[in-house]
Amino acid sequence: MNSPIVPGNSVFMSRLLLWIVLVLAALSPVSRSLAAPEGTVVIVGKNFTEQVILGEIFSILIQEHAGLKVEKKLNLGGTQVCFEALRSGEADIYPEYTGTAFTAMLEKKAVPDRDLVYDTVKRVFAEKWDLIWLEPMEFNNTYTLTVREETAKRLGLEKISDLIPHARNLIMGCTHEFIERADGLPGIKQAYGFEFGTVKALDPGLTYTAARDGVIDVCDAYATDGRIKAYNLKVLEDDRNFFPPYPVAPLVRGEVLRKYPALGKALSLLAGQISDDEMRQMNFSVDNEGQEAVIVARNFLVRKGLTKLKEARTEVSSRAGFLEYLWHKRHYVLGLAGVHLMLTGAAVFLAGLVGVPFGILLTRKPGLAPGSLMTVNVIQTIPSLALLGFLIPVMGIGARPAILALFLYALLPIVRNTFTGIRGVDPALIEAATGMGMTRRQILFLVELPLAMSVIMAGIRTSTVINIGTATLAALIGAGGLGEPIFRGIAMVNNNVILSGAIPAAVLALVADSLLGLLERWLAPAEASAVPDEAS
Repeated sequence: MNSPIVPGNSVFMSRLLLWIVLVLAALSPVSRSLAAPEGTVVIVGKNFTEQVILGEIFSILIQEHAGLKVEKKLNLGGTQVCFEALRSGEADIYPEYTGTAFTAMLEKKAVPDRDLVYDTVKRVFAEKWDLIWLEPMEFNNTYTLTVREETAKRLGLEKISDLIPHARNLIMGCTHEFIERADGLPGIKQAYGFEFGTVKALDPGLTYTAARDGVIDVCDAYATDGRIKAYNLKVLEDDRNFFPPYPVAPLVRGEVLRKYPALGKALSLLAGQISDDEMRQMNFSVDNEGQEAVIVARNFLVRKGLTKLKEARTEVSSRAGFLEYLWHKRHYVLGLAGVHLMLTGAAVFLAGLVGVPFGILLTRKPGLAPGSLMTVNVIQTIPSLALLGFLIPVMGIGARPAILALFLYALLPIVRNTFTGIRGVDPALIEAATGMGMTRRQILFLVELPLAMSVIMAGIRTSTVINIGTATLAALIGAGGLGEPIFRGIAMVNNNVILSGAIPAAVLALVADSLLGLLERWLAPAEASAVPDEAS
């Protein structure tokens, strides 16, 4: 029978929550102090192809023209993650769009004046956050709305305003950001006066295939995306000039620019470079031809005369056979698997160090059990991306917030199984051990834990398998692991790239579970022999 929640339990829970807050606060400066080594800059980027290519271009220029080392954390979760990383000092540079900064970050109403937008964000970002906008590149990756060619012909669609009589009967597919941003759906509704009948939130890469396959009727797109032509989509004219200009420029921490003046000079080589067609072709080369982003970036700089490197080619296209592609990427995948194992191993190990003693404590103080288990259960219900988002302002990006999030998710099965396993030990055995004069400590280690070991190990195995799957999300905050190719493949709509992360993650989960199963069976003889010896 469960014990009721006693008044003292609320005090205990308050102290527990306070302890968690204090630990997070203590870890925050630690995470800040573990910055990149001297002479190294950190480049981040959002989770779509164009940002990855630009990140690779930045990397090559910085290494060659500024003589600095580069740490890349590309394919992060979106604008807010990259911006927070820069503002907190966890990252130094990323490519940002002036229109995004103007509307989404400064929350200003969209205007069509390119110079006004750039001058505003340059001034405000420097004054408010000491973030410096370098000179923008030529291309304008503005948002667009696209439809299939057959849909455009059937409904007579040429301009966005042509959607007004049809929108209620159409399905709109777009990114999660586009649904919320002022320069996205809310602004379109205000500027054009219509709403779509259904709106589906999709990953950036999946919107194009969904439109091509007829799953959705309209999708948001980027003007420089090569898949618009490849998927036979029609761009609708923004006849009311709603979308602001979206030229891209390097956004850099002022402290870093002052420390490494050559960095600004290196990135300034891109000022006025990269036309719409050039950017569209680079995106097409990665998304549709299966070339590697780093090769595409390098070859562009060679053609422009901005690097002394020679042209290179992708040895195996990501559109090749899966086994051929996986073999070609084996060293990369093995490295990611090692990072993945580190993240999950550290989290489960810490969860075991905390969860098993905490589960034992709850068996000794049953009044604490209902509230404590409920609290741990509530933590388990927090969506993974939301929890990671909460931790970024406190701990920045990288492995530390990922390990903390995975640790919290691993707690419930371990705490609950430890509590259940020990509570399930036959009271007659406890009574017999007490009658033999055994201390409470001896009873715990020689009777209760051996008999509960199978249940406890089941909790550890469950936590490990769940964490290996959940750890793929860590890639969205720059922690690495097997989530990197998964999210890159989703953005590229490339099954080979997705599977190169998904299959090793599944294999890793099976191997880890099997090894823990062997450990559990190895412990079984000890529990079988220990109890009769003590009870005889």
